[in-house]
Amino acid sequence: MSSSQSSPERFYSLDILRGIAALCVVFWHYQHFFFVGDSFPRNYNPIALPFYDILCFFFTYGSIAVNFFFSLSGFIFYWLYSKPVSERTISAKEFFVRRFSRIYPLHLLTLLWVSLGQFAYHHFSKAYFIYQNNDPYHFVLSLFLATGWAPVKGESFNGPSWSISVEEFMYLLFFLFCRVLPVNMPITLGMVFYGFFLASQTLPLVGEGITSFFIGGCVYLVYKWLVERRQSKLICRILFSFTLLSWLFTAWALKANYYKLFFHSFFNYMILFLIPLTILGFALMEKERGSFGKRFAILGDISYSSYLLHFPLELTIATILVVLGHGSESYGRSWFYSPFAFIGFIALVSFAGLASYRYFERPVQRVIRKNWIKPCAK
Repeated sequence: MSSSQSSPERFYSLDILRGIAALCVVFWHYQHFFFVGDSFPRNYNPIALPFYDILCFFFTYGSIAVNFFFSLSGFIFYWLYSKPVSERTISAKEFFVRRFSRIYPLHLLTLLWVSLGQFAYHHFSKAYFIYQNNDPYHFVLSLFLATGWAPVKGESFNGPSWSISVEEFMYLLFFLFCRVLPVNMPITLGMVFYGFFLASQTLPLVGEGITSFFIGGCVYLVYKWLVERRQSKLICRILFSFTLLSWLFTAWALKANYYKLFFHSFFNYMILFLIPLTILGFALMEKERGSFGKRFAILGDISYSSYLLHFPLELTIATILVVLGHGSESYGRSWFYSPFAFIGFIALVSFAGLASYRYFERPVQRVIRKNWIKPCAK
């Protein structure tokens, strides 16, 4: 299986973006340490959060990073798999074994970790930490990666895994889409509008996922069209510069509290304009500059583990504090406002993510693929 000849062997810059998106979610969820039950107490002061002046965007809008993940996945899947799937040079078994081996082992590990952790936390505090629907029904849904599209009472167990559930659904949809329909811009745009329709109806999470994923596919088709033209170098410089200026403008508008003047819907502005523009700008820059950002690609390698491990680590810390005698009412305590606590937690998540990637995810992935995919497959 090979990617387009006009593309780099690996998009290191997109790996960096994926790693940054994972950190955005970790920054956003750092506020869990201040929760009482599943909400903030009255004395919670977000302005006092560590490095708030620099990170206020992430503390406030960190959830948009999940849509960034979906769009990045759409771009990468179109790049790697749209042609092999449509031309049937990759089997359904190989495609889904590759996806299963990548996402499920760590998902299962963190699900079991959180199940035990929530049991311990509940035993000492008589309440669950953050996510309250930790019953057999939601455990089964989590086990089968169905929490993003099946009927639920609310978030449960390792809450961030809902997006993995939606991603799994999109793998199936993407495979069927490429097998049955032509891979072109009109049909891909049709899938974007289908996602909008679902989001406005009964499946908002799945709809948002489909919209963002196939927007990423549209970005890849635009990228492919541009690199086939000799003017791509000039276009690359213009688009990359415009991307950076757009981010600076967005940061200024948010900082100055002018965003309501410029953005009718900040969420739609991000998923329909700024996120696609960023992916396209960085992908074109890497095409022209070679291995742009290769030395920082580890951020992408550990993005999945950081994303799935940060809540289990929060739960573990919270449980230890409860066992030591700190009840749930202490979650407004001042030391989590300390920059040292924040830096320490981010470092812990990063080191745990790196260890997971090197010593658990990759070895298990190799074993699964070796035993379930034919030896001739790459």
